[in-house]
Amino acid sequence: MAKFGFGKGLLIGAVLGTAYVLLTSEKTGKQRQQGVTNYFKDLTHATNNVATSVKEFQNAVTNLHHEVEATLKPTIAEIQQTATDFQFQAQPRLDQINESTEQLQQDLARFDSATDHSAE
Repeated sequence: MAKFGFGKGLLIGAVLGTAYVLLTSEKTGKQRQQGVTNYFKDLTHATNNVATSVKEFQNAVTNLHHEVEATLKPTIAEIQQTATDFQFQAQPRLDQINESTEQLQQDLARFDSATDHSAE
């Protein structure tokens, strides 16, 4: 028995399989040709749809990137500036509140000290 390589066996199997299908199929040659033609037309149409969808997706990503660059970065900078301005404006008020609190604590301590001495 002769040994066939894998490639030769695959080729012989493909030829025999094709011959079997052609001989036992109920379709005529024209019907088979039309089926193959329709299959490739549908495949081409689907491939074009995928390519169009990929291009649309790329455009959407590009537009999103531009939108982020145009709006997000300036907005973040504006928020940071507003926070800095608020801190600058609030600092003197906070200092005054801290001074008042310290004064109240001192006055309360003197008052407690005075009431402790007068109760003795």
